[in-house]
Amino acid sequence: MLFVPVIHSVADAAALLTTPEYGLDKALTALLGRTRAHALDAIGRGPCTTGQLAERISASLPTASEQATVLRQAGLITTTRHGSAVMHALTPLGRTLLNGHHFRAAPIAAAASQP
Repeated sequence: MLFVPVIHSVADAAALLTTPEYGLDKALTALLGRTRAHALDAIGRGPCTTGQLAERISASLPTASEQATVLRQAGLITTTRHGSAVMHALTPLGRTLLNGHHFRAAPIAAAASQP
């Protein structure tokens, strides 16, 4: 018998990807890629400019900007202009994904048992 989990929300996905054996860091890396997962985590430590993000992830400014663009397009961060700089912050979706280890897999099992 093949079991395919039904994912209805980010919480379900986070629960599936953050089992104790797999771990949050590995799950985010598998889902987003190493640099992007690191960037999401860095922004999760507090809002930052692109320059600050580059410092936090030890990357060039263009790389940090590219990572922020992809995270923003995915709805995981917001970017707000402040004068000549931009400030990146997590969205509720980004916070949920980053903190996914707080969820349990029970909603997935309940959803999968429905016809």
